[in-house]
Order: sequence, then C-alpha cells, then structure tokens
Amino acid sequence: MNNPKKELFPSQYAPSGPIDPATWHFFSSFQGTLIGKEKLQGFVLSLTPRGPQFQVGTGANGKNLNYGASGWFNFLTVTRPNNTTVQVPSSGEGDINIDLEYCSKNSCE
Repeated sequence: MNNPKKELFPSQYAPSGPIDPATWHFFSSFQGTLIGKEKLQGFVLSLTPRGPQFQVGTGANGKNLNYGASGWFNFLTVTRPNNTTVQVPSSGEGDINIDLEYCSKNSCE
C-alpha cells in the first residue's frame, strides 16, 4: 500500500512537476523511543505509526523539493522528566518533516 501523502501544490507533482511519488520509498511499520536530555532528563517517549506510511524521497518531506522524509506517529509517555516543573502530556500524536542528505565519514554532500 504505497499511498503517498502529497502536501505541496499539485503542480509540483508528476507528470508536469519535478516530484514523482512513484520513486519514493515507504515504510509501513516503525517504532521508536525519544529520550530527554538537559531539562527533559528522565523523559522517555514511545513512538508508534499513525496515518500515512513513513515516506522518503525527493519532495517526500512535504515542505520543499529536497530529498527528505515525513512520518506521522502516536506517542506515549513512558517516564516523566526528573524536573517536575516541566509539564508533558501522557500521550498524543505528532509528525516529522525533514530534509535528508548523504554524509560520508568526513563530509556531507
């Protein structure tokens, strides 16, 4: 089920535009953990997929024409921060839209 989420203007997509979602890669399953640092020390979030598949490719970040990725997720607070003045939700949903670039051991292209 490769059903891309297209967030740019329709004119940006093939056949008339430079972005071809048929070249994107899709991931139907993922899991993750975010661990807090500094003021969020002790904070741990668990991530699970929500909505469209995680997508990677040129324009897949939904924000520009760069090589990137987008993903949508639910989160659940596993542990709260040690700093009790920081308020965090017990659960919710979010998304990430990022540019990606290849980096070798010594430099990025």
